[in-house]
Amino acid sequence: MSSNLTPAVSNGIEKTVIPATVSEACPPKFCSAKFWQVRIHPLPSHKAGREAAFDVQTKHMSPTIPQIEIALGTLILFFLAFGYFLYDTRKKLVRLFLNKVPESHEEFLSQIVRHVERHENNFNTLIPKIEALESLANRSFQKIGFIRFNPFADTGGDQSFSLAILDQENNGIIISSLYGREGTRVYAKAVDHGVPKQPISGEEEEVLARAMSK
Repeated sequence: MSSNLTPAVSNGIEKTVIPATVSEACPPKFCSAKFWQVRIHPLPSHKAGREAAFDVQTKHMSPTIPQIEIALGTLILFFLAFGYFLYDTRKKLVRLFLNKVPESHEEFLSQIVRHVERHENNFNTLIPKIEALESLANRSFQKIGFIRFNPFADTGGDQSFSLAILDQENNGIIISSLYGREGTRVYAKAVDHGVPKQPISGEEEEVLARAMSK
């Protein structure tokens, strides 16, 4: 044991750190690692005979095969996800710019501006057509009311009917057919904004109310 080692005192305990020899503390398979033998000597003020010794072994940690496989798998998944992102972005650009991907940011922005201007012109062209279609739809017949009834006691079955046909603004006609033994009579009455221009029967009032409620 070397005599030039100086004991250190900490918290009332004298500690002497001594490098262990290979034959004493280093088995052959661990000779490349560092071993230290630390012997703790109690000072005279402590209980005599108390003594402890322990070995501290330090060795270099190296990654295991499962850890390497996990790292490689994570890296592969990252590159696959990144590649799919690039592919999807390019596909969207090709679809946006009519099968031609812009070569620079300036061309990219200019093509976007041209697309917006073209769509704006198309939209301005469609506005009058849409308004015309809306006007035509408002004037078309959209509401229908129908009822069958029997106005004569000597006639079996509900062979007579009333039909109300109205547009969006409740303009239209009421058609009534009265079936009897002597013949069938048909009446047509105009309706202006929900108000009939000729007197109507109870069945015609009911069918008009049904049509206007739709």
